[in-house]
Amino acid sequence: MKKRIYTMIMGFALFALFVVVPGRASATDINVSLDNEKIKFDENPVLEDGTTLVQFRPIFEKLGLSIKWDGNKLEVTGTKSNLEIKLTIGEKFAFVNGEKRN
Repeated sequence: MKKRIYTMIMGFALFALFVVVPGRASATDINVSLDNEKIKFDENPVLEDGTTLVQFRPIFEKLGLSIKWDGNKLEVTGTKSNLEIKLTIGEKFAFVNGEKRN
């Protein structure tokens, strides 16, 4: 009888260890606005190690930029007549009209 109770307790404990509860990076929602209009994203912005990560396509589109993706360089470029913005995945800076910006 003791062995059976011990087995049940251990089984429950092991089960409890593997139960995954979904979590969030932040208790509050992250909102991004441009010209006082909230931008809607396909994937919600997330907070990771103190950095907010967002999709740039909706932002570039809101700015009226044409978008080009270079999969080899992992770089996205948004352009219109007098503006060019280049962002590279993993970098902490961007190039705006050829000038490096943090």
